[in-house]
Amino acid sequence: MINKRLFGSPIPGKVAEKLKDRQRVAGKAAPGESISGVFKDGNNVLADLSSRTPFVRMWTAVKLIDREVIQETLKEFDPNAQDEGNSQLNTATARGKATRYSESHQGTKVVEIDGKFYVKSDVEPRDQVDYATKIYTIGNHILSEINNTNPNNSLYTNDENINNNSSAQGTTTTNTVSGLFPNEQEKNDFLKPPTGITSITSNTEGPLGVIKKTSINFMVHNFNDFDKIYNRYFLKPGATIFVDFGWSTSTLYEPNDLFSTNTSIKQFLYGDPENDKQNVLGKITENQGDLEVLQGIVTNYDAKIMENGSVQCMVEITSKNSALLSFETDMSMTRNIQNILDHGILYLGVQPTLSTENIDEVSDVDEFAVIPNVDTSTDDLQRFNENLIALSKRQLGARKLTPGSDETSNSSNNTIRTGIFINSLDVDDVYISWGLFEDLIINSQFGFGKGTDDINAGDNLQVRLDSSNSFTSYSDIFRQRQRTLAVVPESPPTFILPTWWGYDIDGELSENGGSYSYQVKKIPEYPEDAKDNEFAYDIESSRIPIREVFINTQTIINSFRDNKNVRQMFNDLLTSINEDSDGVWDWKLISGDTDSELIVIDNNRIETQELINQSVDTQNENDESESKNQFFEDLFTFDVMSQNSIVKGYDINFNLPQGNIGNMYAIQGMSHENKIFPITDMIDDALALNSLDEDIASIVYLPDNGGYRADQISARGDKDASLAEIYENSQDLLSTDGAYKINTAQSLDEDILDGTLFGNQPNLESEKPTESTAEKKEREDNEKIDLNIQRVQILGYRVVSNFSDYYKTQLIQEITMKKRPNLLPITLSLTIYGISSIQPGDIFRVDYLPAMYKDKCYFQTMKVSQAIGSEGWFTTLETQFRLRPEEKKKLYTNTDISKTILSPRVLQSLNLSPFQLIDSPNGGADGGIISNDVDIRPYITNLTVKNDMKLKYINLILSFTTTSELSSNLKKYQIYTSRYRVKFINKSATPKVWIAAGGSGYIPKLVTLKPNTDYFLIIQGAESFIVIADNLETAIATFDDTLYSPYS
Repeated sequence: MINKRLFGSPIPGKVAEKLKDRQRVAGKAAPGESISGVFKDGNNVLADLSSRTPFVRMWTAVKLIDREVIQETLKEFDPNAQDEGNSQLNTATARGKATRYSESHQGTKVVEIDGKFYVKSDVEPRDQVDYATKIYTIGNHILSEINNTNPNNSLYTNDENINNNSSAQGTTTTNTVSGLFPNEQEKNDFLKPPTGITSITSNTEGPLGVIKKTSINFMVHNFNDFDKIYNRYFLKPGATIFVDFGWSTSTLYEPNDLFSTNTSIKQFLYGDPENDKQNVLGKITENQGDLEVLQGIVTNYDAKIMENGSVQCMVEITSKNSALLSFETDMSMTRNIQNILDHGILYLGVQPTLSTENIDEVSDVDEFAVIPNVDTSTDDLQRFNENLIALSKRQLGARKLTPGSDETSNSSNNTIRTGIFINSLDVDDVYISWGLFEDLIINSQFGFGKGTDDINAGDNLQVRLDSSNSFTSYSDIFRQRQRTLAVVPESPPTFILPTWWGYDIDGELSENGGSYSYQVKKIPEYPEDAKDNEFAYDIESSRIPIREVFINTQTIINSFRDNKNVRQMFNDLLTSINEDSDGVWDWKLISGDTDSELIVIDNNRIETQELINQSVDTQNENDESESKNQFFEDLFTFDVMSQNSIVKGYDINFNLPQGNIGNMYAIQGMSHENKIFPITDMIDDALALNSLDEDIASIVYLPDNGGYRADQISARGDKDASLAEIYENSQDLLSTDGAYKINTAQSLDEDILDGTLFGNQPNLESEKPTESTAEKKEREDNEKIDLNIQRVQILGYRVVSNFSDYYKTQLIQEITMKKRPNLLPITLSLTIYGISSIQPGDIFRVDYLPAMYKDKCYFQTMKVSQAIGSEGWFTTLETQFRLRPEEKKKLYTNTDISKTILSPRVLQSLNLSPFQLIDSPNGGADGGIISNDVDIRPYITNLTVKNDMKLKYINLILSFTTTSELSSNLKKYQIYTSRYRVKFINKSATPKVWIAAGGSGYIPKLVTLKPNTDYFLIIQGAESFIVIADNLETAIATFDDTLYSPYS
């Protein structure tokens, strides 16, 4: 559809072609040169060259609801009636009978009307009867096509049409309908002219135009019409209003056709036969930028009585999606959401997985299917919850915080099929897919429609959140991170990624079904060459559908609890997700396919940039430009100052965020010897802005303040290098050119130190507490760790102090530095002749720019404004610069992902047992124990996580290299874990049998550490069975096949 495209796509093809045609006909034609053929219809050429006549129409449709007819469609329980046994009912018994009836009829609920109780089904009763309807229109421009003296008459212009359904209603009389739905100018004793629209403005508001507001100014000359029609049906809070505007050459529609045809409203307006199986040409698609249709709810209005008795009116309509965002998230609503996420989703996910063959915790599936109610005892409720948790861990559990981590496990893959993931080790770690969050939480609790199914799947302008066609960046680093964080003592991630999505795990849709979003048919649109191979296509494109990402339920609950309304909740929740992605993602809410929908997009993933990355570089070898790219060159380009220009206004503005001034100034002082690592998004943005100038490193402003501050900014990422760096910086301050130049009285004796600070202990024992042996060892070990860190930093390595920062640095190197198209703080606003179907997110280029911008940037639409008045129809596009990410690389340092390593201090956070030294040169375990408390951290470096392998029982593999300063004890003796020893006794048994016993033959084998040698630290099982291995392949074959029981 013309309104449905990936965020960050170019302007739709046919709309872009129309803009190109307008630019061509705006130029000067040579004598005798034909201009026909620029448009398919030659008359359109003449219209664009001469008339440019816009029109505006506003209308609303109302229908009459008869209460008695509604009640006839419901099951009634009257407190004043008698039951089957002729016993007199009362309010309590009537309510009880209605409740029991509803419980026995799925999909119904009890409602109270005038003291009576009715059971209402999911089928909307309003759809079961016919009604009288009326459509009021202001500004109907088809006067010349019909024999009608009043261009503002509604579609129904006589009582016969208005009341054609009154006989079906029984109690609704013709007089009632005529009184409620009068015709315009029925009373016009003073021959007042009809109502007319004087102007209209429409603007998208909020980040990326999430909300659209439209103001319509109109004049009502007949006060009777104002009283009976406009004040009642237009100037009414919450009323639904349609506004159509465009060029007079466009093909308009009859308002009644929007509701009376078998086609959905979305298809009626936006259908595209070229890309849609329904073969419907929508009205907006047909007019390709010449017609706009807006629909919203009245949120503001004004009426002013003029001296001549006319009424000057203004009505403001806001897109319907604003209704969803405006709901308050009070304590009651938050408690309801929490109950759904804590209990409801567990039951929802478990129930489809149950069968009589796999239920052990409860005696009968049917018994488990009977849910607790108000009469359930405390003991029964507790037993139900315990069974639910036990079943949830088994039916929906998976290891290592990764849905689908075990390809052979039904429970692991059912987490993806149900959209519900439970950590098999800790039921408190519960995640739901973003698709299930949209459908179950947002749409069911805050959406608008005739029911949950209608809200989620309807195509008649239902109010909902639907991110079916949105993608976010995918990297296997995310999955590596979540697997590691599952087994280390750090906070669990806010989101996790599954191992597959779309089709089932085997690549084909099996009887078990695909992912949750696939099964509910909410998946993105794919090109033809990706059909039946969507998962592989997404992986190759480094993307994942947003609805397939799993979000921590506690994060969702916190966002509801900490905010006052749904809009604030979304801002808080999306901020938490973005921060946990370390700036790789920038999820935001924008307007959806229609103004009644919302979608979540990744503002850091621009479809245009992805296509630019895939495009073949077509530059000539002799071309001086290094930025030419075929797709980039083919983007629609506005000719601003040429004779073909259709641009009326043009403005460029620069506004640097206040918090980024220091970074910008520091980067401006860099030269060829300075490089920087963007540890924050603000630093990356400042780098991107400076990279526009190819000669930035060669130009320095005077006075020259040097690159010291830029170097310090870059060094912030090496958090664990603080001790050695502090000493080094202090020495610099004390140097001849340093800033710390002071005089003091010198009184230190010459013999108090032995040469240097690394000599013997100063004779100051009387002035400080005595240092214990353990304290001394800890201090010396830390000094060795600091020295090792300083050495690898000199070689260009980045050292991080925890696992979260380890993966954050990799994500910055792999995505932020290489693929993120920065949104620069430079805005461009241009005004053109009116055009529709351009929406926030669309991409284009402009040719009238300084050279540094022209081939390195494109423009993304942030706001669209439409203005129609006596001067004509004009569209204003407010845009922002996007930098092509390949332009940033000249200012970056350390883009090699392999040069990010962990500090040895992270081993302490793993709470590993101290290692043991054994005097056993023959490899046995019965040698003499030299030490039970060996710390290997001071003697290792280049500590990294081994991620590129599938592991069953091994939790974590760390690789490291021993240093040349390996102590003599560690080189002479063999190293062993101090508590955990197991012995292999039956090699042929299945599964293999291991026992804890004395004697020889223990595994893991004892290892003699050698200097400057690579080793692997293997951690297995919940109780951290630890082994140091010198051969990774052998170690995995041994320790990933069986889950060991540690022996102390």
